[in-house]
Amino acid sequence: MVATVTEHGLVQVMRNLLVDGPTRPAGSAASSRSPPIAHRRRLRVPVEGPSDALAAATRERLGRQRDAGVVRSDVDLGTLAQFLELAYDGLVLHLAMGRPADDLDPVLDLVEAAVRRPT
Repeated sequence: MVATVTEHGLVQVMRNLLVDGPTRPAGSAASSRSPPIAHRRRLRVPVEGPSDALAAATRERLGRQRDAGVVRSDVDLGTLAQFLELAYDGLVLHLAMGRPADDLDPVLDLVEAAVRRPT
């Protein structure tokens, strides 16, 4: 995921979650009280949120994108990164709860547009 963030951004990681679907890595324990997962898939995405490496890659990419004039400059990079991480956490929770992933592409378009510099 870090490589994807570095090259394409955290929103692309979220888009990949919609395409690939959530499943849990082998060896991870799931509680019998865990919420149902859509289409009987197991959760693969980390429930604890982005790792330190993912967060660092997000901030580095935002910095590069700001330098290139792509990312808005009226909001602190740390705030933009936290916004994206919160969106990621929300998507992970949404999928973990078995909620439908249909029609979330426009939501991710909105998340991406919120970080980009207005044209």
